Amino acid sequence: MPIAEPTLNLAIARLLDKQRRGWRVDAQQLGVMKGREIPDIVVWQEGRPPVLIENEFIPAAAVENEARGRLGKEFRDGGQARIAIALRSPPALRK
Repeated sequence: MPIAEPTLNLAIARLLDKQRRGWRVDAQQLGVMKGREIPDIVVWQEGRPPVLIENEFIPAAAVENEARGRLGKEFRDGGQARIAIALRSPPALRK
C-alpha cells in the first residue's frame, strides 16, 4: 500500500532528529506558524533560526514555490522563517 506525503514527512523527521544531539525536528505540526499553515518539517536548534523543509513526491512541480512562500512567515513563538529547503522525494519512497 503506498504511503502518503505526511507519513513520509514524519519518517524523515524521525531520521533527522537522530542526526544531531541539539536538533529537535517536528513534522506536520499545526500551530508552529501563525495562521493555519502547516510546514512539512521544521528543524529547530538552540541559537539558530529554524529550517523549514517542504517535501513533495517527484514531479514536485510546486515544492520550490511552497518553500519560497514560507520565507518571511512568522512563527507562533516569534521570529520569521529565513531558511527553507525544497525536497523532491523519489516515487520509490511511496512503498
